[in-house]
Amino acid sequence: MLAAMEGNTGIGKVLLASGTKIEATNDFGETALSLAAHSGHVKFARWLLSVGASTGCRPHGHDLATWIEISSGLAEEKLAEVLSLIVHKEQQH
Repeated sequence: MLAAMEGNTGIGKVLLASGTKIEATNDFGETALSLAAHSGHVKFARWLLSVGASTGCRPHGHDLATWIEISSGLAEEKLAEVLSLIVHKEQQH
């Protein structure tokens, strides 16, 4: 999850190859995907989605898009990019 918060895709790939569970959650319901998206790391979030990460997590009791929108503090352009990525993935399912 730290690699996700920092947007370090290289470390994320090593961890995933070593058996890290992509859907692991912390005590707040956050996943690597939610943390990467919340931090505005679009490349990392896109990679996680490409390897099967789900947008169905419930960080802090909210759906992923809502949590990012109300609490990330991302600039409008970055927020739109992140939300577009998540919504697009959700519409595929």
